[in-house]
Amino acid sequence: MKLYTAKKIRSLYNSGQSVRTISRQFGISKSYCYQILRNEVCFDVFYKPQTLKTKVDVDAAWALMKEHKTQAQIAHELSTEENRISPSLVGYHLRRRWEEERE
Repeated sequence: MKLYTAKKIRSLYNSGQSVRTISRQFGISKSYCYQILRNEVCFDVFYKPQTLKTKVDVDAAWALMKEHKTQAQIAHELSTEENRISPSLVGYHLRRRWEEERE
């Protein structure tokens, strides 16, 4: 992939486009798109990657866990088109919440 294409992908993402939309537009996988956004491929010395933050509503995840939902089910229910949440991220937040509750 050419550097100017990677710059276009980064620009679209910074303007609010979702990774899913960008990956479809350029015919690349979401994983490859994330690698471009993290500057792991198509390296640009002048590009400073943003921290890709995915937010989890911990209270909602905790409530779903109390309903005996799995991490995968919770992740699926809390994910949106623009903000895909992984089961491992849900698990991370639930473990932190569980530790807080124990104290």
